[in-house]
Amino acid sequence: MKKIILIIISFCALNLSAQPVDSLRKSHDFSLGTGYMQMMSSAFLPFGMPAVNIVADYQYFKQSKKHNKNYWGYWLKPQFSFLLTNEPRSPYYEQISPNIYRVELKTGGVWLRKMLIKSEKIRLFVGAGVSLNTEFNFALSNSKLYYYYIPDLNWYFSPDFAMKAEYNFKKVQLKGEISLPVAMVGNYIDQFHYVPVNIDTCSIVKYKLTPNTFVFCNKIFQPSLSLTAKFPLNKNQNDKKKWFFLVKYVFESLDVNLKNFAERKEQHDIKIGFVCEM
Repeated sequence: MKKIILIIISFCALNLSAQPVDSLRKSHDFSLGTGYMQMMSSAFLPFGMPAVNIVADYQYFKQSKKHNKNYWGYWLKPQFSFLLTNEPRSPYYEQISPNIYRVELKTGGVWLRKMLIKSEKIRLFVGAGVSLNTEFNFALSNSKLYYYYIPDLNWYFSPDFAMKAEYNFKKVQLKGEISLPVAMVGNYIDQFHYVPVNIDTCSIVKYKLTPNTFVFCNKIFQPSLSLTAKFPLNKNQNDKKKWFFLVKYVFESLDVNLKNFAERKEQHDIKIGFVCEM
């Protein structure tokens, strides 16, 4: 929570030296990066584990044709994490590697409205969105009979609060974003099942795809914050299509407190990529 407050304060402090920002009609952001994650899960990682991440990010942002103060967009964020542990293998599951892999896929849309503020040094957007988050954890096996084992899939759908701020700092454009799911409906399984891959479609639909959880953010708290710096690549600033090189820092936190399930995650990523504005 202290890190979240610090980043929000940094957003506000940037306003002191910012320059006026030009109007943005439409943008495409592409980025790829890596980072560090620490997580625990009462289902399969009760003592926690560090991980190395590989993350990608695509964002589309567009101004409404009818109302120039309204903006909307959508995004897609796939992620692969390799979790490492030095703990010995369980004597009961002796064929299972202690290394666990985690795949996450997040996607959603957002609607934002440009706020009327006295200062021309900052553009502030506030709005709401919807998102779908899925997570899939699996452990490799050395068994000759089965190559890998699969746990239950966790996923949830949520309405989100969203806020975005943009600045021009000389030739560099700075952007900060905050999102927070406020309520979640989805499927959380409180046990990690070390069983071979199950191709029974009925079982998958009944136990993994059917919602079994509805809670608010006091039970699943997952804020996401990012800071982005964009550096212009076009020599001619009057070009209708402008290209930028971007560097992005992303912080994500997850705190799940359900009746029979608890999960904690803290994640830091650095991404680089390109932005096309028109």
